[in-house]
Amino acid sequence: MPEVEPVIEHVESVAAETTGRYSLPPRANRGVPPKRYLLP
Repeated sequence: MPEVEPVIEHVESVAAETTGRYSLPPRANRGVPPKRYLLP
């Protein structure tokens, strides 16, 4: 099962990058697509 470890680490690194690049939306805005997705 050693293949599972790098997968978990990769997911954590991606989550960390996302948190660093974009600020987390407020609880009331959770689940709402960002404005950049609404733009044509």
